[in-house]
Amino acid sequence: MDRINNLTSIRQISNRNSIENKKAPVQNLYKGNEEKISNELDKLALINKVSFSGNPITETQKSADKNLVVGKNGSFDFRNKDISGIKFDKRVILDACLDNTTKMSHKQTDDIKNHISEMKKPGLCSENLKSFIEGDKQINLAIIDDKLSNHVSYNQAIKSYCERGFDETDKPTDHASGTVSIIADKDNGIVPKANIHYYAAKNEKDSNKNYTSVIKEIIEENKNKDNKDKISMIVITQKNNENASDYKEFEKTVKEAIDSGIFVVTRNMSKFYDGYDFGGLDRDPLQNSDDPRNYNVVDKYREKNIYVPMNHMVTAKCSSDKSFDMNKTNSDLDAEDKKTYTRFGQLSNWYLCDKNDEIQSYRYEGKEGGRAWGAAWLAGVYAACKTKYNDMTPLDFFKVADLTSLNHFELNDPDIFDADKDELMPADHNGNHKFFAKLINPVALFNGLETYGLKPCDKK
Repeated sequence: MDRINNLTSIRQISNRNSIENKKAPVQNLYKGNEEKISNELDKLALINKVSFSGNPITETQKSADKNLVVGKNGSFDFRNKDISGIKFDKRVILDACLDNTTKMSHKQTDDIKNHISEMKKPGLCSENLKSFIEGDKQINLAIIDDKLSNHVSYNQAIKSYCERGFDETDKPTDHASGTVSIIADKDNGIVPKANIHYYAAKNEKDSNKNYTSVIKEIIEENKNKDNKDKISMIVITQKNNENASDYKEFEKTVKEAIDSGIFVVTRNMSKFYDGYDFGGLDRDPLQNSDDPRNYNVVDKYREKNIYVPMNHMVTAKCSSDKSFDMNKTNSDLDAEDKKTYTRFGQLSNWYLCDKNDEIQSYRYEGKEGGRAWGAAWLAGVYAACKTKYNDMTPLDFFKVADLTSLNHFELNDPDIFDADKDELMPADHNGNHKFFAKLINPVALFNGLETYGLKPCDKK
């Protein structure tokens, strides 16, 4: 089938409607509720004989209490407090610190569980992709990142693990666990059946040598593997050092991997894929993550950008100081019966922990995800599509993602930068910036690949 002649068909199946987003960016989560929140916290202060305020915490208060948790808009320390009789706006919880000394009502506990469950969803209906993949079809992919710890949410996906360039003082990180869980969390990942070959490589401040070495190793190993066992994509969500003297060598190696048939996902990809790249989306964290109307662009505008979620995600948290152990099974790690909400961290970090060893812990990334989480999310969607359409190339993926995208009509950010023109977006007479950003539509993308001319693996 001629792919060029199928563009009209893809547009028809994409159901490409414009989405008008008139919401302001998520900046002040308490806006409009300040008085209500302050009143409820005053009641709480009387019960607990402590001083709470909906106002920003002062420097004097900070110095008076070294344990005070300070948030962007003034935060709330609920440790060792009884808040079971208080009704407060649910947004307070986004900037609060709670742990197993916090006494809550059953409704409060259920509300928190519901909020976290919603935020653990990858968003834009991407979790539906796994239901389209028949049987036990799997994709082999490599992740290059920090040291990784075991975690019951993704332990099943790690098929090999090795380390490069670290010493014993280097510990596993939340960044590593978060990257893996977005892609392959057993309950909420986009492709939980992925075969992940994990390369822990130290990201040196002045060198890219460890990453370059791993990519070369993968290229060579692929030469001796059957097609079904070859690594078909490499995921790099860390920021590589473009100012290092060896960056050109790293970039050259990435191009070699791409030429060998490997899709390399990095935080900046336009130079590798005919100008295509991804842009980032923010959203109100307490709204439906599958509804595209709840998102707004928080990244540079480029005509060939495909915009994906990158903030306000609940991801797996590093569970220990020990590196990933291939000998530990899910049965060893299964703490489901003991799972409880025992600690919530400060500054928009929530933790869902196991009492004993935190092997079940999740954290809320808030606005800290950034392009790293966007790269992981895009990698997950690509992996799901590649599992069904093995002949799909990165350009096939980007072109169909473009054709099936949702036109997102932006009205809100006064500082959106047009990277194509190297200038700020022009504003109308009201100071609004109007442009169409292409939001990825994972289900339409997946369904559009066959119309584009690709054959599913099971139909060849």
